[in-house]
Amino acid sequence: MNLQEKKRAIIKKIEESTSDDFISKIYNNINQANSWDETDDGKDLIIKLLEKSQQSAKEGKTHSFDNVLNEVRDKYGLK
Repeated sequence: MNLQEKKRAIIKKIEESTSDDFISKIYNNINQANSWDETDDGKDLIIKLLEKSQQSAKEGKTHSFDNVLNEVRDKYGLK
């Protein structure tokens, strides 16, 4: 299931729901959502990225900030 299908499924479930509790729970989750880096999954991802970065640095595979910035700009068509 791709992201669009997941969004449609959530919207459909909300539209079909008559439960005020269900709608209130979704509303509260949205309003009180943690940023991604405050979740356990986000923290794990940061740790994995740091470990990968450290390993790359040990192997001499480093890139300057300007090179990385230019690669991102090219990849996403930014100016």
